[in-house]
Amino acid sequence: MMQSVILIPAYNEEKNIGSIIADLNEINPSEIVVIDDGSQDRTAEVARRMGAKVLRLDRNYGKGRALKKGLEYVLHTDASVVFIMDADGQHRAEDVLKLYNHYKKFRPDVIVGNRMNNPWNMPVIRRVTNWIMSKIISIMCRTKIPDSQCGLKLFSRKVIEKVNITSRKFEVESELLLKAAREGFKIDSVDISSVYFPERKSRIRPFPDTIRFIKFTIKYWFYREF
Repeated sequence: MMQSVILIPAYNEEKNIGSIIADLNEINPSEIVVIDDGSQDRTAEVARRMGAKVLRLDRNYGKGRALKKGLEYVLHTDASVVFIMDADGQHRAEDVLKLYNHYKKFRPDVIVGNRMNNPWNMPVIRRVTNWIMSKIISIMCRTKIPDSQCGLKLFSRKVIEKVNITSRKFEVESELLLKAAREGFKIDSVDISSVYFPERKSRIRPFPDTIRFIKFTIKYWFYREF
């Protein structure tokens, strides 16, 4: 895991962030960077105590804005690959290693985690919306991406250097893939675990986020320069 940075956008995740970082420390990445998106709890404090680098936004802007700050930071490091993962405990260090090993063997520019072959405990509405979004993104990218909305992804440095994101919310997942595909970068998928906690409330809102996704894809389709 040398020359690798793991970016974790986080908002009010003090209960999860410590165990996530402890898990990731076992696979020895070059650096773990938590982007605290204006949390009102001890997310930043816990992350620092566990050894992560913390970048803090002054208020809650959204995942897209947090990722942009993190990716800008990566460009000032020697990292050759960057991982993006969620802060809610859905992704495991062993799955990060799966993506890394696939990258070492095949050298794709982008790798997307795929939970859909074993969507254990994933709410039905999430499966349906994810399936629809992934079908649309696959068509637009002209390559099969079974789980385009998965929060665990790997990008080579050259993708980060080339792709500039503008989305502020969860549509950033789609924007990264569409712009990478537009630049001709190879996109692969790797099966990972599907970890859901029924008692934990998701910040993704299926209906409004789907509407935002539709607006985003229409904008992308007709205004390719953005």
